[in-house]
Formats: sequence, structure tokens, C-alpha cells
Amino acid sequence: MTENTPFFLDIPQFSFFKDLEAELGVTPAFFNGLLEEDDWSFVIKLHSLIEAAATHLLVEVLDKPEAQDVISFLELSNSRTGKIAFLNSMGLLDSNSKRFIKTLSEVRNKLIHDVSNVNLSLKQFVANLPDADEKGLNKKGFNKAFKWGHTDESKVQPQKGEDQYDVHELIKLFAIICMKSSQYKIAIWLGSIIILRQFYTQVSHKRFKSELRQVDDRLIELFTNLGERLNGEKFDESSW
Repeated sequence: MTENTPFFLDIPQFSFFKDLEAELGVTPAFFNGLLEEDDWSFVIKLHSLIEAAATHLLVEVLDKPEAQDVISFLELSNSRTGKIAFLNSMGLLDSNSKRFIKTLSEVRNKLIHDVSNVNLSLKQFVANLPDADEKGLNKKGFNKAFKWGHTDESKVQPQKGEDQYDVHELIKLFAIICMKSSQYKIAIWLGSIIILRQFYTQVSHKRFKSELRQVDDRLIELFTNLGERLNGEKFDESSW
């Protein structure tokens, strides 16, 4: 952890970052260090991290490690043929997360395709965006994406019961507050925690199901052999 790392990343609920960074092959505390980057580098590097995590998730879910190179070359945010299109069709990406990623890609593309944007802050970038009635990325779309579809924090209900909170909704609450005060970098960084946490949770779930199936297969083999020894008859797995 860097000296300026937000304290909450030290709690167990966010320990997955260490594993994710290791599996993606990036330097330890890469995600934490993004807040120390200038705004241009922040967007470019964060987008690359999310894209790598999306590739990682698709490879794991499809169980096709040999297809990693092919999948990695897919665009991240193409709604028809990109990584988010595959994730969405498989039920692995909700509409707000899809909008977040797609908008981040639009911001990244605008920044990277014009060298004059290198020194542009996100505040300046947003100020230069067209109004809502213009095609393409605009102020309304930017705010909707990084406020997770909400107009203000009053619409977010993170508390689910006495002393019980939905961690994603809690993060959204603080992201919206940051958006309202034009702290766009922190708002996007907070939102990306939700995206990356969703991705890694799904990877872990897929691995758990695979491990559980392996245990089941071993138990089936064990009891089949036991049945043959006891009764001289082979057990039919489909009848269990």
C-alpha cells in the first residue's frame, strides 16, 4: 500500500485487489497508485486495467485459456462485438456497469486521440463537453454514467438493515457526492472498485463451481466403486 492509499482498501472486503493485480500481471498496488497519476494517465491506465480484467473474466468463464490472445484483441466497449457485449449477453454485466465502462472508453478515446489533451484535467474535459442534445459523449451522459444512473445521493440506499450495508451502494453514494463537487477522478476511481470487484467475484464463483464439480466427480467415483464392491452392480449416476 502507498502512503496515500485510502484506508478502506486495507479491509478484508478489498483484499481481492492483491490477487487480481497478481493474476493480471501488473505491479502490486497498481490500482492504488492511479490516484497519484495526472488525469490523462489515470484514465488511460484505469481503462487498460478494466479491459484486462474483462479479458480475464471472459477467459475464466468460458474456460478457454487458449483463447486469451483472441479475446484480448476484442474492443472493450463495442456494444455488438466487444467484451462488454459478451459479458452482457452472459448475464455478467448489469446496465449501470455497462454504461460506466462504455463511457470510460469514450473518455479514454477522446483523450488519447488528441495529443493536446495530455495536460487536460478532467474538470476541463467535462467543461468542454457538449450539452445533452449533442450526439456522442456529452455532459448529461458523463454524469449519468459516473453517478450510476442517479441524479443525486438521496436516491441511493446503502443501508439494508440495522448495521447492514450494501458495499456497492455505499461506494456509489460517495462517488455521487464526489461527482457533485467535480471531483471526477475520485468518483471514477471509486466506481471502478465496483466494476473490478464484480469481475473478480464472478471469477471466484466460477472457480468455486469448478472445484465443487471436481469434488462431486470424485465422490461419484468413490461411491460407484463402493457399490460395485458391495453389490456387484454398477451404480447409475443419473438415478441418484
